[in-house]
Amino acid sequence: MANCFKCKPNDLRRAHFIVAVLFGAFAYFYTVTLQGESVLACLRQFATSAEGSERLLLVEPWHVGGVAMASAMLASAVLLKCMPLHVANVDWRKVLWGTFAAMFLFCLLTSPLEERTIELRMQRLNQKGEYAEALKTGATRENPSTVILHERMVALEHLGTLGEDFFAFPLGKEIPAVTSRFASVSSSRVRLGLLLARDLQHLGKICKHLPADSLQQAEKEALVLYAHTWLHADCCFSDAAIEANYLDFQHMRKEIRREHHISGHHSIIETNLMREAYGRTYWYYYYYGQRR
Repeated sequence: MANCFKCKPNDLRRAHFIVAVLFGAFAYFYTVTLQGESVLACLRQFATSAEGSERLLLVEPWHVGGVAMASAMLASAVLLKCMPLHVANVDWRKVLWGTFAAMFLFCLLTSPLEERTIELRMQRLNQKGEYAEALKTGATRENPSTVILHERMVALEHLGTLGEDFFAFPLGKEIPAVTSRFASVSSSRVRLGLLLARDLQHLGKICKHLPADSLQQAEKEALVLYAHTWLHADCCFSDAAIEANYLDFQHMRKEIRREHHISGHHSIIETNLMREAYGRTYWYYYYYGQRR
């Protein structure tokens, strides 16, 4: 049976076709899923002009994957066509399994870091102006890098929700310096920098000159916290709903510490319980977030 499989012309052509398709599928998915963003970043980097770099923003990873697939299938078809006749006597079933194993091992050894892929994708989408899509990329990553946080700031600012949603996403161990990472510093970026630095006094001085309807959620929560923690808080902001939510936050915090006999610095148990209930608030960041 094995010898017949080796010698039949129809089986040999079928094996050649399967190998070509396998190489093409591998090239497509490897390029699109693993290396697409890196390839596009390199193409934009080596573009000879700004116009060329902008045109490359229209190219998607699946475009690169399509070219890679066609090239791989053509190359494998030509290689198999030029193969010596005596190679037809090999067991093509073993060849196919060996090819599949080699591709799988190659993917494992050359797979890029997921974090780097997310960074490149967010940068590309922000440059294209697709800020909502950039925001979705890596939105649930538990420990994002400073580059991801920076690109998230860019997307949120263009969407007009920098102070509304920034603390609703997981923050990393290293918080980027807002003022130094931007070419120009807008008022919203300055206020975000003060929020990240937990500098509520300066935030209160800035926000007291702003109309209440221009403040965003994190800023409102910070100002309520400021009013409750500073004896002579330089702020006149008040919101009944946020005030009530803040009192519930503090009540839950005290109850958890009492039930679990926690004194001094907060524990992992307290952090996890508070994150489940208030992880999307500025208060959670202020008490439990990473400090610079």
